[in-house]
Amino acid sequence: PPTPKHVFDWDILGRNLVYLVCESVGYFIITLLIERSAFLPGIGWAMRWTEWRRAAKPDVQQVLQRVAKSLDDDVRAERVAVLEGAAEAAVVVELRGLTKVYKSRGSGSGETIAVRESCLRVRRGESFGLLGINGAGKTTTLKVLTGDVVPSAGDAYVAGRSVVTDLEAVRHMIGYCPQFDPLFDRMTGREHLRLFARLRGIRPERVGDAVETTIRMVGLDKYADKSAGGYSGGNKRKLSLGIALIGAPSVVLLDEPSSGMDPVAKRQMWKLLSEVSAAGACMILTTHSLE
Repeated sequence: PPTPKHVFDWDILGRNLVYLVCESVGYFIITLLIERSAFLPGIGWAMRWTEWRRAAKPDVQQVLQRVAKSLDDDVRAERVAVLEGAAEAAVVVELRGLTKVYKSRGSGSGETIAVRESCLRVRRGESFGLLGINGAGKTTTLKVLTGDVVPSAGDAYVAGRSVVTDLEAVRHMIGYCPQFDPLFDRMTGREHLRLFARLRGIRPERVGDAVETTIRMVGLDKYADKSAGGYSGGNKRKLSLGIALIGAPSVVLLDEPSSGMDPVAKRQMWKLLSEVSAAGACMILTTHSLE
């Protein structure tokens, strides 16, 4: 009778396991090369990728020409100040003609303008509120500032660094609380803050103090050692806010930070953000809480 084959023989599991090992190592290396812009020495993969993305976009100028440009006087004055005014040392965030146009999906034709030639300056210690109806482009603006999406035209600068050409340096200076909580259900609040503290570059010996300070600051003392998957909506927003604030970033971007919070928690959050702004941080936030 034929000799029975072992489960790890080449033609059973051996070949598949070898392929898995090669793929895991190969794709990991490719990911590192893409992240570090090492594919094209002296030019940068990220720059080439951005240029290709922009070339694939619709003709932005033609789109903008089809849109009525009836601007309010204060909007027009801010645009002139940004595009023609002198540089200011106090300006931390600057949008210069920032535009984002999306192509229509499916069988439809045309384009959707999410952000239209936005020009503004936000100075150190200033809190800037982006207000508008759903679909006005508030979240898209924040996504451009964090590098989640590439602008179709114009540029944005954080401390003089372009989000298009110097995104890595920009990300070192910002804290971001997105509209949807970036949490891991099986990790505790304390573990989340330790993780993001290390990602932000806080020294290991200072991580513990930074985490404890942030927990007290956002009011998560009772829930810090519980899994985030069991948090209420308000506590999830508190943890997301803590992730954005840990390490005292110079620019804080908050997308609907108060959603899901009770009135008392909202009041505490606004007080906290006022203190953060008074300490010199530049803050941009979107909210529907006009009061």
